[in-house]
Amino acid sequence: MPPEATEKQVPIIIQARMTSSRVPGKVLRKIGGEPLLALLLQRLEKSQTGFAVVATSVETSDDPIADFCRSSGVDVVRGPLDDVAMRFCRAIDKLQSDCFVRVCADSPFLDPALIDQAVGIYQQTDADLVTNVETRTFPVGQSVEVISSATYLAAYQSFHTADHFEHVTAYFYEHPDNFKIQSFQSDGHYNDCHMAIDTETNLQTLDNLVATLDRPLDSYGWKELMTRLDAAEA
Repeated sequence: MPPEATEKQVPIIIQARMTSSRVPGKVLRKIGGEPLLALLLQRLEKSQTGFAVVATSVETSDDPIADFCRSSGVDVVRGPLDDVAMRFCRAIDKLQSDCFVRVCADSPFLDPALIDQAVGIYQQTDADLVTNVETRTFPVGQSVEVISSATYLAAYQSFHTADHFEHVTAYFYEHPDNFKIQSFQSDGHYNDCHMAIDTETNLQTLDNLVATLDRPLDSYGWKELMTRLDAAEA
């Protein structure tokens, strides 16, 4: 477990793989001269509550991710390529934490303040899942989920579709009556803003945006980045 885990108790598990069909190798593609995963890790270091762990596959195609993590001093957990949910099970078993945060590696602009907000809600309620995804009002690329480890491990036994194993929390949203789900939303509807890397165009747009910034990327909150992005696309 990383040294900072003694101070930041909640693991932020980043799911990452190289075999994206639309943007191959995207998690190590560069924005502003830095790999996407590096930018995300830099931002997550600003979290007051969580420390980053990367969950990738055991396939040789994902060796570059594991190598990058080790060279960066970031813990990495490996599991099946197609059973992303099992990777999370392995990470939970290794980390032995009451809960965990789930994020995606293709979201290099993710605001760590949202993680702290979600963890705070989790700690103040009896929720099984705290989410800003169920009713999306934040930009794409600002998705955060905090999940009870015990609840997740128990629910995994009932996963049975490809969607459950790939998208990790799909089963929870399909069976809301079985879980205590606590949603939080932004102060407006910003879900039309796209701040994740799903296409080559997204990659180029965000690279262009970073080139216009006058401070380090990790010093910007999501709203300021959204404003900058809107101006760049106008």
